[in-house]
Parts: sequence; C-alpha cells; structure tokens
Amino acid sequence: MSFLYLDEAKNVAITDDGLSHPEVKEFYLKDTTSDKKKFFKAMTYIYYCYFPGGIFSNKTPEDRKRIACNTYLEGMDPKVYEDNKFVQRVIAVYRDLCITPAEQLYERIKFDIQEVQKVLSEVPFFKEIKVKLETEVELDVKVEGETRTVKVPVNQTVVVQIDNSDAKAKAIQNTTMLFKQEKELRNIVEKERIEKRRLRRKFDEVQRH
Repeated sequence: MSFLYLDEAKNVAITDDGLSHPEVKEFYLKDTTSDKKKFFKAMTYIYYCYFPGGIFSNKTPEDRKRIACNTYLEGMDPKVYEDNKFVQRVIAVYRDLCITPAEQLYERIKFDIQEVQKVLSEVPFFKEIKVKLETEVELDVKVEGETRTVKVPVNQTVVVQIDNSDAKAKAIQNTTMLFKQEKELRNIVEKERIEKRRLRRKFDEVQRH
C-alpha cells in the first residue's frame, strides 16, 4: 500500500509509517523550511509521477513528469527531482514497498514504448546516403577549330535516395509488440488493483468493528 495519499484537502500527505523509513526521514530532516515545503513538493512529485494508480498513469513516464510539474508544482523542471540523490532514495523505497513486480514491469514497458516511439519517428521510409563518384566522362570540345573528344575525371560526392521500408517496418513491428505486451500487463495490474481495493475495504470494515 502506498505511504503517500491525498488528504481531505486533496494535498499529498505521508503516513507515519512512510515517514519512519530512514531514507524518507533523512530527506524530511534535511528540509529546514518551517512548513517542510520542499519535502512535500517532492512527495507530490513522487505521488503523481510514480503512483501506478495515479491520474496520469496512462501517460508515458516523460509526459507524466512534465504534466505533474506543470499542474501541481508551478512548472518545476522534473530534473530538480530526478537529479536529487535524496529524492531518488525516497523513490527507490517507494517503488520497492508500494509497487508490485507486475506494476514495476508495466512501468518499464511504458518507458520502452516511450523510447521506441522516438526511434520510430526518426526512421524514414526513404533515406539519403552519400556516394562518392570517381569516374571519367567524355566531352566534345573544339580545339583550334577542330572538335575533339577528351576524357574529364569526375571526383565528387552525390546524395542518393534509397528505400528504407524494411527498417521502418521493423520499427513498427517492435512498437506493435510492445503495445501488445502493455495491454497484457495492464490487465494483470488492474486485477491486482481490484484485489487491493477488496482487501482494503475488508480491512476498513474490521477496523470499524
């Protein structure tokens, strides 16, 4: 279960158990602001970018980080958190304790889709290559009133367009395969989440009695 959650005011909060983890507590204590503003901004980033059931979970990791920062963190650059070693330690704990192996693999697939989409957009159906020509051509020239045929050496580089559809087809095939795997993993993850919600309701009922 996630140690980060939304409180009644829809702000990201952390459980006492979550705060007790050494990596989390270390980062909490390093924030010297009176209201721990830096710490809770980082927790907001982690919640919206790494919580598998979050509102941006259908987005690719890169888009999720950008949207979360623009929506909740005043346009902060994701690198502020991704390059912070203390935040990364908290993320590692969060992923280890709050994300199942299937959810982690699902996230990995979405990252791979993000990368292969970049490759796909860069692979053209036709590509240009440079060819170096070293040959001779015959030209008719007039010399002292007479037409003579002379050989002129040609040494230059020309650009030739060639078919690249095989490479494009391979890139499309890889993308399609990843989307199929993503769908299969999504179904597995959704079943896990349904079971989590069922157990959570059962736990809450026991607590009320």
